[in-house]
Amino acid sequence: EGKSGLIKVWADILSTKGELLLWTNQNAEPQFFDQSSHDKFVTQRINRHIPIRVIAVNNPLGVELQEKDFQSLRQTKLMNSSANFTAETYIYDNKIAILDYNKDIICIIIESLPISTTYKSLFESQWQLLN
Repeated sequence: EGKSGLIKVWADILSTKGELLLWTNQNAEPQFFDQSSHDKFVTQRINRHIPIRVIAVNNPLGVELQEKDFQSLRQTKLMNSSANFTAETYIYDNKIAILDYNKDIICIIIESLPISTTYKSLFESQWQLLN
């Protein structure tokens, strides 16, 4: 819980050797973190050569994220702007990290090959449907 818990989860996410998959609503994170904190995470990911595919909500911050894809070692697709959620879900290795910024910061890491395989399959299905 809290910012210190989030930093620990970010470190675990950045320990991956493979690609990251992410569902996000970029409107939720700024409630707790300024742009420099977000940029620090992205810079560390890029420096470690960790690519990411992102499915983001089609809102101004999601569009801004997509516009910076090339320099950010990222591919972003936008889902319907009516999607309304605050939790981000990272899928990596055999893990799922769920980060929620609704009222407080709550982070959960699930380490399970069957569960991560399911989430990867769901992500890939949605990825294929989006332009």
